[in-house]
Amino acid sequence: MADSSSSCHDERTEANYYELLQVSKDATASEIRIAYLRLIKLHHPDKLEQSSHHPSLTPKPRHTQTTISDHRLAQELIHAYATLVDPISRKEYDLTRLNSGPENHRTSSSKSNIKIVSQVLDLSEFTQLEAEEPDENQGERFIFPCRCGGNFLINEVQMEADINIIGCDGCSLNVKVEYQLA
Repeated sequence: MADSSSSCHDERTEANYYELLQVSKDATASEIRIAYLRLIKLHHPDKLEQSSHHPSLTPKPRHTQTTISDHRLAQELIHAYATLVDPISRKEYDLTRLNSGPENHRTSSSKSNIKIVSQVLDLSEFTQLEAEEPDENQGERFIFPCRCGGNFLINEVQMEADINIIGCDGCSLNVKVEYQLA
């Protein structure tokens, strides 16, 4: 089967994640984390807005193009960190780079639908929703509050389908829900 994703993959740059995070290929997870935290503080759009409002810092004009490129760079840093800090993803990434030609260092994350998990929660931490009329299509439903004010919602049908990564209904955070089916 031919790889047709080269013409329709997302707009993520094809940067070398090691170069992007400014670490060596044999960097430890701790070194990768330190580099990521240093760089994300410099380039994350939320941090840039905070520093431009800080009275002790000289305010600099923010241009839309700069904000967009900062956002893209922050997303790249997040993907690079998530890929390199996880041993399995890192091994896949390294193999992909090794097996691809130097002209095309595609990352494994741009070929699949990887969701970055911000937290792992046990189902026991969720609150079971009481339904007036049980919905046979969804079964039991469980809810957990997100820090943004939204909620993570998982239902029995999702669990039976082995879906354990769910997104917040109010922001872009994803959590992994650990549970055992009866």
